Amino acid sequence: IRDEVSGIDTSLPDDSSVSGDEGKVEDND
Repeated sequence: IRDEVSGIDTSLPDDSSVSGDEGKVEDND
């Protein structure tokens, strides 16, 4: 689950859509 307000990914660390970049939100529902 991704925090759309802060842009910080709060899901599991294996979420490939994040790539370790906080603040970078990609729509991957």
